[in-house]
Amino acid sequence: MKVKNLLKDRSRWTQGVYFRGKNRHPTDDPNKAVKFCLLGAIEKCYADSPTRRNVEDTVRKEINWPNQGGFNFKGIASWNDDKARKFSEVKALVTRLDI
Repeated sequence: MKVKNLLKDRSRWTQGVYFRGKNRHPTDDPNKAVKFCLLGAIEKCYADSPTRRNVEDTVRKEINWPNQGGFNFKGIASWNDDKARKFSEVKALVTRLDI
């Protein structure tokens, strides 16, 4: 499954945590999640894939968002969690990148 299919509508997207369960509470288990942030969706869709790092690199280059804390994934998480971020921007990004 691709991220663009997982995040098919606003009801599947979240901010502030990687995954949320049916009760809207955070969960560490992507298999119990019904909502995903962009990075959580990448983890869910590409968890066992050798291309996960390439997907994350491609997203980071496209969003051109500064990394925080020195970790590559932090740029994606902070971009997703920006208070001004709209689901339509996330959806447009994953559709454009075909991930």
